[in-house]
Amino acid sequence: MPAPFQEAAEHAETLKDYFSDEPFFKFKKLVAHGQYGSASHIQYNNPKTQDIRDFLVKMSFKTQWSREALDREKGFLRRLRGNTHIVQLVDIPDNPLEDPYLLEDQYVDPGDWMILEWIGCGSVAEFMKLAIVLIRACIAMAWPDNREGINNAQQASELVHNDLHLNNVLLGEPPIDEEHTIAPILKLIDFGIAGEWAVGPNAANGMQTNIFEIGAIMEALISLNDLLPAQGADPSNVAIFTKDGKQLRTNALKIVPYPDKVDVALLELVCACMSPDINVRPTLASLLNTALAAVRQRTAAFYNNDPFEQDDAISSLWRDLTMTAPHS
Repeated sequence: MPAPFQEAAEHAETLKDYFSDEPFFKFKKLVAHGQYGSASHIQYNNPKTQDIRDFLVKMSFKTQWSREALDREKGFLRRLRGNTHIVQLVDIPDNPLEDPYLLEDQYVDPGDWMILEWIGCGSVAEFMKLAIVLIRACIAMAWPDNREGINNAQQASELVHNDLHLNNVLLGEPPIDEEHTIAPILKLIDFGIAGEWAVGPNAANGMQTNIFEIGAIMEALISLNDLLPAQGADPSNVAIFTKDGKQLRTNALKIVPYPDKVDVALLELVCACMSPDINVRPTLASLLNTALAAVRQRTAAFYNNDPFEQDDAISSLWRDLTMTAPHS
């Protein structure tokens, strides 16, 4: 069996051949490969409008487990379609992959690939100076059909991403809305090992598990340390933090004691998300309300008009970091 990088390189050559056969497409590069497949950047130039559209082709490796992972990811992404903070499946015109026999010497099984939107600003792993609100993505997983709104009248799903780390959180251009005007939009990718399971009465449910993981990502952003702790680690390996006058346990060891020049309310929230005691972890409603309040109220004036807290400075910072950081 070829090594993952070798098989990913073969994918790239196949896609280059497929898309080079059509004058409107351009194979750009192999972007990444993981446990069960590869991802490549392709560009489409509309012959009528000359508009250029970028997209990603994800292909599975030739193992049964890899194909099952891709099928599983497609299923979850169809279910999560329309949620702003989840990567989206897309259709492209004149897609040559829809003809598996296009090339005489190469065959691409229709079940071995999917087309995703292109998210071009890099991953959170390359953007360690900014803590982005991940709550909307968590809400999307809890209520996939509710367009990232909390629906207390509906039973939340037990959907768990299972592979949330810094390289599976991508950044795109900010839309014009209250939450993103000066900061990039965030999207979760790679749902190949996501799943839903029943949990016991004393175990973390899907929401609580995802909340711990987004807390771990925020801890990594604050501490500039990208090693994420595992849930269920040694319960004695904890730090103590104070919230609402109570001393509580957390696995956020990298930010306790609290670092200087970081909002204490944010640090408390991250510590609570990463508590080994599931009842200490905030609800999604509490997380969302806290984040929205911060967006509305904690302007530069709140921080004594520090120049680095001005809207223009924040916008320039994330652009400089993502556009000039080395991309793998």
